[in-house]
Amino acid sequence: MELERESMYTMPLILGPLYRRDEARHHFRRISTYALQYPTGQHAVQRLLPKGCTADREPKVTVMFGYYDGVDFMADGGYREIVIQVSARFDGELDHVEGDFVLAMFLDDALPIIYGREQLGIPKLPAHISSVKIAADGGIRCEASFWGHALFSISMDAPSELHAPLRLLTARKLNKRPWLCWKYIPSLEGPPDADYPVLAVNDLKIDTLSIAPHAHLQFGDAQASEIAAYRTLLDTLATLEPTGPVQGIHLVGANTMRGDLSRRLR
Repeated sequence: MELERESMYTMPLILGPLYRRDEARHHFRRISTYALQYPTGQHAVQRLLPKGCTADREPKVTVMFGYYDGVDFMADGGYREIVIQVSARFDGELDHVEGDFVLAMFLDDALPIIYGREQLGIPKLPAHISSVKIAADGGIRCEASFWGHALFSISMDAPSELHAPLRLLTARKLNKRPWLCWKYIPSLEGPPDADYPVLAVNDLKIDTLSIAPHAHLQFGDAQASEIAAYRTLLDTLATLEPTGPVQGIHLVGANTMRGDLSRRLR
């Protein structure tokens, strides 16, 4: 078997080429995301970033629960995802990019976990992600668990929809901020097979955008004996304490993940 240099593959290689690198656009025809966002301390964020990445002077933490459907690489099915990111920038020898560094991402399906880790270097992990819970008063709650133990949850008051100009402005701002990640793949011997920063680009379209003035993030209390290394991860994330108001966000729309624009940073 001879691999085509212009194509993207994944294991097992008998799958053949998945697509051409310059045509790698993945479509999410319907997305509904519930998120909270808050300011935190610069030093708290900087301790979690790899070399070359710098926390914003007034960084923000975003915890987002995403519910996706009509995903092309999943035969138009869908999955659920949680993104935990902080506002940061990368400065290298050639690239100088502002964006959001993804600290961790949780998903409820193995296929996008494997694709995202192998192809883009996004730090994806498995978890059980609940369907969104909407109370009689419009309040919202989303929960994540692992092996039957609570990991964390977000909750917010009933959000209020924003007018079209603010929705369009938000979409433009978000699309200017790529994901920053660090691709790390260990080797069976010697140096790692991959150890470098990457940039992942999304093209988001927002149909509705709503804001809740109050939101809350809560961590579970399961021990390492119950959730293994996830306990260390939760303790690390909990160091990013709010230094100001915690805002809730709900948006509905569509997204195209621009694999053709995603690349290694230098």
